[in-house]
Amino acid sequence: MPNKKRNKKNPLYNLQGSNLWKNKGIKGFFYKYLRNIFNLGQKLGLHIIPNHYYYPVPDTRFLTTKTFTSRSELIGINMNVNEQLELLNKFNANYAKEFNDFPRFRTKIPHQYYVTNGNFRSVDGEILYCMIRDFKPKKIIEIGSGYSTFCSAQAILKNEEEDKNYSCELIAIEPYPNKILQQGFPGLTEVMIKNLQDVPIKFFKKLTENDILFIDSSHILNIGNDVYLEYLEILPRLNKGVLVHIHDIFLPAEYPPEWVLNLLRFFNEQYLLQSFLCFNDDFKILWASKYMQMEHSEKLENIFKSFKRDRTELNKMGPDMLEFKKRWPIEWPTSFWIKRIR
Repeated sequence: MPNKKRNKKNPLYNLQGSNLWKNKGIKGFFYKYLRNIFNLGQKLGLHIIPNHYYYPVPDTRFLTTKTFTSRSELIGINMNVNEQLELLNKFNANYAKEFNDFPRFRTKIPHQYYVTNGNFRSVDGEILYCMIRDFKPKKIIEIGSGYSTFCSAQAILKNEEEDKNYSCELIAIEPYPNKILQQGFPGLTEVMIKNLQDVPIKFFKKLTENDILFIDSSHILNIGNDVYLEYLEILPRLNKGVLVHIHDIFLPAEYPPEWVLNLLRFFNEQYLLQSFLCFNDDFKILWASKYMQMEHSEKLENIFKSFKRDRTELNKMGPDMLEFKKRWPIEWPTSFWIKRIR
């Protein structure tokens, strides 16, 4: 239930649904004024909204340490921990030499994946590479592209090198592609420069067994936006056997306080994912990076050369890590992989 007591001084406290704009006096005047300001703010790239429980932005003054340190018990979700560990061991046995050769820093090759890129980093990159190497998809559709696209392309090329009969389409749906994506590179088939809302839903029915839907989009559920379409229209229509990746999922933890309180990122995608997976026998979890970091961190460190459990370990890696440590004070692998099984 919303905390009504703390809102009683708020002039918007007693707003009544459809009567919102009919209120007379100071409240009606205030809301009419606010609506004009809201419309102006949108033109300037801002959202100016009331601090009220009818609105999705939380009152950060009431977010406590407990908010960010509590863990969800993930009731109704089978984390398939044993299968995750088996998959990790398989990847380590078959592909460790390849993924541990990933460069730490940017190289002279523009489309070369490197692990300290700041967006799709340690563990997540290696797991994506291994998923493609092992499942050998014929088609990958990315919703949101960048360093993950570089990594996917490298895995595809390696598969093609081993099997001359193998081929895979890598299609990136990206409304704001960087120059490297626009220019193209080996392994990348197509860049669709458009919003997900402009892509027909039936396009995703082309994915078949062992193909991959890679999701790294806005992370916010809004009316009719990309996340809305992904979870309510696309995932339920996927064919059996399709693998799905979602990024920036911190389950069972909360979103980082640094993101919420400092960067004012009010992501909510992982709550939707958790709801989607509750008592859902049509999908199973293949891999959950953050969960495995929290529960099996030592094993990740032993397998992935790029991964260190805490930043004190990075001090041993030399002064070239200084800037990276300033930007990313905590190691956050956050990929979440599921597969449609029926």
